[in-house]
Amino acid sequence: RLMYAIASRIETVFEAGRIIGVVNLVKEFERTIFRELDMLIEAGNMEKFAANFKDVGELTVPKVHWDFTSKSVLTMKYIDGVKMDEVAAIRAMGIDPKEIAMIGLRSFSRQLMDFGFFHADPHPGNTLVLADGRVGLVDFGITGYLDEEMMMHVANLFLGYAEHDYNLVMDALKGAGLVHEDMPDLVDFRRDLKDISEPFYGRSLQNISVRDVYEQVMQLVLKYRIRLPRNLLLLLKTFIQTEALGKILGSDASLLEVTKPYAKRLLLQSYEARKLLKNLDRELRDLGHTVKTMPKSIQTILRQTAEGRQRLTLHHSGFESLESRIEKGVNRLTVGLVISASLVAAALVLNSTQRLADITVNLFGVKTIPLTALFGLTGYAVATILGLWLILNIFRSGKL
Repeated sequence: RLMYAIASRIETVFEAGRIIGVVNLVKEFERTIFRELDMLIEAGNMEKFAANFKDVGELTVPKVHWDFTSKSVLTMKYIDGVKMDEVAAIRAMGIDPKEIAMIGLRSFSRQLMDFGFFHADPHPGNTLVLADGRVGLVDFGITGYLDEEMMMHVANLFLGYAEHDYNLVMDALKGAGLVHEDMPDLVDFRRDLKDISEPFYGRSLQNISVRDVYEQVMQLVLKYRIRLPRNLLLLLKTFIQTEALGKILGSDASLLEVTKPYAKRLLLQSYEARKLLKNLDRELRDLGHTVKTMPKSIQTILRQTAEGRQRLTLHHSGFESLESRIEKGVNRLTVGLVISASLVAAALVLNSTQRLADITVNLFGVKTIPLTALFGLTGYAVATILGLWLILNIFRSGKL
């Protein structure tokens, strides 16, 4: 409760807290802690991971002894090794630390691109180097999942970065729901993304500060108010930790370059006939379900609307300019009708044989003017002035 209260206060006071979603982070922390305390979940993760890498000789996962495992106790095979950051001890065993780094990079690439299930806490204490050169992974309390669609977006993201293809990078970010076409500053985001990425190309991992990379990414996230979902937050964390381990081990390899062939293979597999048929079958089932449930959904909406529990609001957008043009047209038409009516009325008055009265004036040598003639002349004058005004406005608008 205390953490939730503090998180809520942070979101209230600091804009960055609202963007990051500190309350959601506390929720995720709570969820992760309770999952980590459940040994059955961790044991299941270990077995799943071991099954995925059963044919990979350079990696090992401890065997779970289920007969002695419960919700509060995890019993597994003991692994005798040294922590991955103990470079001197690794060399003392006659093992090249750079090769160990490559095992870690290849493992992470396969976790993402082949299985969509990854160890999300690969710090040195959880990654051990065995005497025979294998790498052992322990502590599967924190793991990340990517569904099939997100795996494709992540593959495009890694491939786009590896090949300097920012169009592909942007497409991947849009597909993952991190940025949208209607973002008002999408062009600025693309420029900033390129600006922070370009300086790292061609540089050795030993000359790159992993901390700087992380800080620049987070600055971009905060600046453009990007909400990272849990799985992508874990992926970013794991990416940073994996690169950091590679740097500790003296590797110059790039995780992007190592991942590139795995990403290409995943993308090519999506175009295989079997995969396409599987996706088509799924889409048809979804369509069938939608068609089947549509009448009931419409009936529910109509009933809720009739009962006042549902409100239908229509909002038009983009019609303001059309409305203005129509209003101007109607106004001009009205003025035209007034002019026409004035001319007709003036003509009728001037042609009238009835004389209401005579007015004595001295105008152009005329001493007396019938009142009807004066009304008629006034009508002509008003019509002429309005007509000239209307013609002038039409010419000024350029839409004669």
